[in-house]
Amino acid sequence: MDNPFRIEVYDKTRTLRGIVGAPKFATATLRFMATGLFQFALPSDHHLISRLLEPGARVAVRMIDTDDFVISGWVTGYRGEGPETAAAFIFDVIDDFAILRDVLGWVVPTAAITAQGTAGTNWTATGPAETVLKSAFVANAVNRLGLSHYSVPASAGRGATVKARLRFQSLYDRLILVEDGAGIINSGIGVRFRQDGTTIVMDVWTPTTHPRPLTEESGIVREWSFAHDQPTVSRVVVGGQGEGQLRLFRERVDTAVETSTGRKAEVFRDGRDSNDPNVLYERADETLAEGAAKSGLSITLAETANFAYGKMFKIGDVVTIDVGGVQLTERLEEVVLSWTEGQGLEARPRIGEKDGSTDAHLARVISRIARAIRNRNTET
Repeated sequence: MDNPFRIEVYDKTRTLRGIVGAPKFATATLRFMATGLFQFALPSDHHLISRLLEPGARVAVRMIDTDDFVISGWVTGYRGEGPETAAAFIFDVIDDFAILRDVLGWVVPTAAITAQGTAGTNWTATGPAETVLKSAFVANAVNRLGLSHYSVPASAGRGATVKARLRFQSLYDRLILVEDGAGIINSGIGVRFRQDGTTIVMDVWTPTTHPRPLTEESGIVREWSFAHDQPTVSRVVVGGQGEGQLRLFRERVDTAVETSTGRKAEVFRDGRDSNDPNVLYERADETLAEGAAKSGLSITLAETANFAYGKMFKIGDVVTIDVGGVQLTERLEEVVLSWTEGQGLEARPRIGEKDGSTDAHLARVISRIARAIRNRNTET
C-alpha cells in the first residue's frame, strides 16, 4: 500500500533539502495541546540521510492526497538497525509545539536580566485565552529571543477569559497547563504550530463538538480501561525553622477527604528552609496534592466509514461516548496515524491517557462507570 505521507526534509534555516519518497514505516502521534511526535525509517542508502543527520535538521509532514498538514518539528534523535544487508535509520521528530516548553516567561520581557528582580513580582495579563497566549509568546519568543521566523496572526479573541502570571516558568506550564484548571487547555481553543515554507505559524482554532454518541456496538469504541486509587493523606504537619520549643509548626487538614473516606491519615513534612507561615501552608498543600486520589482513564477508538480522522473528526474535538453503560463527553486527546507497507494507513484515536491524574472531574467519571457496571451486574 502506497505511503500516504509527504515527508519534507529541511535544514536548520528551514530551507527545503528534499522529499522522502518511500519510508520503511512512518508513525505520527498527534496530541491536543501537547507535544506530538513523528517517527519514520529509511533504508541506510537513502540520499537524504546525510541531511537528516545534520544538527538542526527539520521535517514537515502532509497528507499526499489532501495536502492536509500533519506535523512539523526538529529531528531530535536517530538510531540504526541491522543486519547490514537490510540496515535502516530510524528518526525521531518532536512537534513544533515544544517551543512553548522551551520559552520562559520573563517578568519584564523588554528589560535586561539584571532588572527583573526589581521590575515587579510577575508578568500578568487577563483576557481571552488566544490574546493572552499570543501576547506572551510574541513578547518572549519573537521579540526577546529574536525568533522572527515565527508568524503569529492577530488574535481573534477566541477562548474563555484567563488570568496569566509569569515569573520564569515555561509558557506551557503557566499558560497552557496551570494546575488549578484555569489554563488555556480548558479555555475552549486549540493551539498548534506548523511550518509553512521558511515560517512557523501559530494556529489557533475552536474544536468541534460531536453530539451523536459513539458506542461499542457501532465498532467505534474499541476498548477502554480505568483505574482509581483512594487518597493516602488527609492531614499534613509542617515543621519550619527553629529547635525544640522554638520550632514553628503548622497543620493543614483536608476535611472533605476525611468525611468521604472516614479515614484520618497524618504525615510530617520538613520545611526548615522557611519560617514564613504562608510558605509552610503551601508545602502542606503540595503534600496533600501528592497524596490525593488518583485516577486513570483510557479509551481507544477505531475508524469506521462514519468516523474517519480528517473527514469526520480531528484532534481536540469533543465527542460523546458510551462506556460501561455511561455516556461521557470527552475530548479526543490523541490520534496515532501509522503506516507500513503491509498494513497501510491506520488511525487510532484515544481519549484519556490520564494515568495518575488528580483531576476531580475524571474521578467522578470513573466513579459513574464503576457504579453503572456494578449495578448492571447486580441486576443480572
